[in-house]
Amino acid sequence: MTDILPQELREAIVGCTLGDIIISKRAVKACLQFAQSKVHSQYLLYLYSLFEPYCSTPPRLHTAHVKTTGKDYQQLGFKLALYPSLMSSRPLLP
Repeated sequence: MTDILPQELREAIVGCTLGDIIISKRAVKACLQFAQSKVHSQYLLYLYSLFEPYCSTPPRLHTAHVKTTGKDYQQLGFKLALYPSLMSSRPLLP
């Protein structure tokens, strides 16, 4: 694992925040949760291939329940913890 997240991955995170990930803060790190329905599993596996060196576990399949529709669906996801040491002094956005 490198000391600083490459610019290409930083840009991918910015792009994914528009709809593909959930970001939460945990102590001194940010937790990014990537998830897609099983139908879009190839896209999620592509994202995982980009971030794999920074992930501690592989993608997992689980069932998600949508309260508004009352339906369950299969979802594939993985989590990524970003520690301050992985980020350069430059912010994600210019």
